[in-house]
Amino acid sequence: MKKKQKMPLEAVVAITIGIIFSTLFAVTAIGDDQGEMEKPSDIKADAVTVVSSATESYPVEEPTINFADTEEVSIYLSLSKEKRAMVESCAAAADVDVNMVRAICFQESRFQPTLTHTNSNGTVDWGVGQCNDSTFETLHARIGINNMQELLDFETGIRACCALLQYYKTDLGIGNPNDLLLAYQQGYTGLQNVKNGSAEPWAAYEKTLGSMAIYAGYFSA
Repeated sequence: MKKKQKMPLEAVVAITIGIIFSTLFAVTAIGDDQGEMEKPSDIKADAVTVVSSATESYPVEEPTINFADTEEVSIYLSLSKEKRAMVESCAAAADVDVNMVRAICFQESRFQPTLTHTNSNGTVDWGVGQCNDSTFETLHARIGINNMQELLDFETGIRACCALLQYYKTDLGIGNPNDLLLAYQQGYTGLQNVKNGSAEPWAAYEKTLGSMAIYAGYFSA
């Protein structure tokens, strides 16, 4: 009886490696099959997770505004130092937001002191802050004007703008800045109509808020 010959070592190693690779291939194939059988909802959830992770790892920077290049700042800085000082000192004396005063005068007149505008109801808006005829009594009591034409002087126009904001803030108790701006632009009754839903803010309201943000951004930098 012949003895069995031992298998060479090289052959044993080759067979062992072949078995290992075959096993790995089978495991991978099974994993792929299971992946193909996942529910669509599971796949979507994984996709969302990937996107969320990418967003958190690589945040997108919001574009920034160069305040110095805006029309608001350009026109304001074109005023003389004396006129800019008047705006700041009048706002401080009336204890009102100087950026609101700047924004109002920019939106209403582009800081033109002699501008007038006749409304459809026959009333006229006057000066740099475009104060309406209806505010005469308040302005007469607060800053001593005797007629609205006096508001065509730059300093008087600025004082009038600040005086009206102060009146709404202190006498009528309007502390919220947005409401204060609405009252200036649309009057106290107009403000109440907006708050109770029977009226909408004028287009100038949003524009003025935007200008306020620009001035605040520029002067706080």
